[in-house]
Amino acid sequence: MAANLLAVPLVTLLAVPLILTAMLVHLSGPDIVESLLWLAADRVLALLFWGLRRLPDGWLTLDARWLWISILPWLLVMGWRFQSWRHSPALCLSVLFLLTRPFSRQPPADEWRVTMLDVGQGLAMVIERHGKALLYDTGPAWPQGDSGQQVIIPWLRWHHLQLQGIMLSHEHLDHRGGLDSVLQAWPQAWVRSPLGWAHHLPCHRGERWQWQGLNFQALWPLPGSTAKGNNHSCVVRIDDGRSSILLTGDIERQAEQAIVSRYWRHLTSTLIQVPHHGSNTPPARC
Repeated sequence: MAANLLAVPLVTLLAVPLILTAMLVHLSGPDIVESLLWLAADRVLALLFWGLRRLPDGWLTLDARWLWISILPWLLVMGWRFQSWRHSPALCLSVLFLLTRPFSRQPPADEWRVTMLDVGQGLAMVIERHGKALLYDTGPAWPQGDSGQQVIIPWLRWHHLQLQGIMLSHEHLDHRGGLDSVLQAWPQAWVRSPLGWAHHLPCHRGERWQWQGLNFQALWPLPGSTAKGNNHSCVVRIDDGRSSILLTGDIERQAEQAIVSRYWRHLTSTLIQVPHHGSNTPPARC
């Protein structure tokens, strides 16, 4: 916690010694010295509370790269204790270089990754490439919070990804529950859905777009459809010319059969997200 980084040094090194000294001076010392000690302790605590009020929720957000940097203080102590910097300067410099390597390393240009997050009874998937990310659905919400706050935002920040867009399959709460929280964290992100809501880009059959060199093709629902529910989920196929994935939301047998009968030529994919959380409404063969 960032609060501890601020509070522990101020309280341990300044506030507590000043308070203990003031208590001792109270027994035998002059009143003016005691007053000055209490005043100094009060100013230290006032500085502490001033700093705490300005911390973002009391947390310092770090990503996975800082895990390596956290080793650095221990290596410095060991290097000082055993005088390694004198005996093996090349080794010390090599270790320092390796510790900073995660900050400069770039993922391969042709690599992209799809991750299904564990959000319980719901769906949230991350498509990432070149340090950028898209979401397909945002998981559920509950009275005390939502999966955006608890899972998606921490995961994206830990992996040092910049969210650029969100695809919502449909309006059910187990798929859009984290939307508001995610948009508060990344207000510039666009949203694409079949819902016709304000500021949402359309996701209907025939829509095509590109992002980070990937091709997106919406296969369902039909244009002009105003119906809601599982069978009108936004079905999207993503491909890079070699590998592909079919995202199906919560479509059930009726929609599956309609898609297969009309658009079977476009369904062949490397991976498929099994509809409706893999429930016993089995998907049609694609």
